[in-house]
Amino acid sequence: MRHYGIANPPDEKGRVTHTAVPRLYAEMVAQGRRLRLAGYEIYRFGGWELTAPGGKQLLDAFFTDLLARHEKPTL
Repeated sequence: MRHYGIANPPDEKGRVTHTAVPRLYAEMVAQGRRLRLAGYEIYRFGGWELTAPGGKQLLDAFFTDLLARHEKPTL
């Protein structure tokens, strides 16, 4: 996975912002389409979801549901 923005130079306080680059986003979603056509399932997570409180529980629940969907035993 990659971010579809480029870093701007740091401001006077050293903060770095990013500018969206539509071309990079278009490449990312085109790759997603190719993977889906090849039979892959794609599940995307935002970094905030994973690092915020409850991130581990979110992943645990997701994989439990995913395994149940495909009728695989859970641990």
